Amino acid sequence: MWTSGEGDRVRRLAPVSRCDLVEGCAEEALAPQTEPARPLREPAAILIDGADAYWVNRGAGTVMRCPTAGCPGYPEVLAEGLTRPAAVAVQGACVYAVDEANGGRVVRAPR
Repeated sequence: MWTSGEGDRVRRLAPVSRCDLVEGCAEEALAPQTEPARPLREPAAILIDGADAYWVNRGAGTVMRCPTAGCPGYPEVLAEGLTRPAAVAVQGACVYAVDEANGGRVVRAPR
C-alpha cells in the first residue's frame, strides 16, 4: 500500500494504491472513488492493521479507512475537521491521528 503525491496538482488529489506481491505487484487503486464531498487530497501516513488500511488526507483534514482488499464503495471517514493531519496509529478500538494545527494535538476516534 502506498500514497502518491503525483495526483492532480491543482486540486492536490492523489490515489491510495495497492498491489499483490504474490501476483507480481500489478498496481491498482485501493480507494478508486470517494464521496464528492470528501475527496482524497494529499493522502499520507498510511498504516496497515490486519485487514484494514488507514491514512490521513492532509489537504482534506480527514482520517480514512478501507479494507486492504479494496473498498467496495467509498473509504470510511473516521475523523474529519482536522486542520493538517500528519500521522495515524491504531490501538484497540481507537484510531489516533496527529493534527499539526496550533502547535499540535492528538485526536482519537472509534475505528
